[in-house]
Amino acid sequence: MKRIFAVVMCMCIFAVGQANAGDMGRVVKSVVFPGMGQLGDGSGELGHASTIKGLAFMSLEAIALSLTVAEVSKASSYARETEYIQVKYHLATTYEDRLREFNNWQDAYDKSAKSKTMTMAYGGVAAAIWILNVVDIIVFEPKETNQSMIRTLLNNTLVSASSDGARIAYKATF
Repeated sequence: MKRIFAVVMCMCIFAVGQANAGDMGRVVKSVVFPGMGQLGDGSGELGHASTIKGLAFMSLEAIALSLTVAEVSKASSYARETEYIQVKYHLATTYEDRLREFNNWQDAYDKSAKSKTMTMAYGGVAAAIWILNVVDIIVFEPKETNQSMIRTLLNNTLVSASSDGARIAYKATF
């Protein structure tokens, strides 16, 4: 989990570093949820390429995340079923009952393992969509070059120091 957080933070820092001042809000929106940066370009036209890309990224991310959550739920259900069948297996008295419960146990275990694998696959797809979205907003979207990145950082950053410690705040507007 710490590695995933570190990768996400590095991508965010890279994205902010690559963006111009006018693009900062769009990059932050895209980092928060895929497609928002493409929708926020101000064109407002449904047929505009950025709007279509934004809606596509949002739809794909929502589908991938919902499939991931569904598989997590299935895996949890199958794991509970596996534990229940394991108890039934140990309580079985005849060989036929034990064999039937063992087969049920193995089937539930296989379903649980498959759901865990699908959770990782759908989660990977969701992550890939997110990364592709951030790359798209940085590389392919039209840039606004009216103000430098350093000037924007200086205007929006507040640094204060007191006996309690130092604080840094950044104001982002959408």
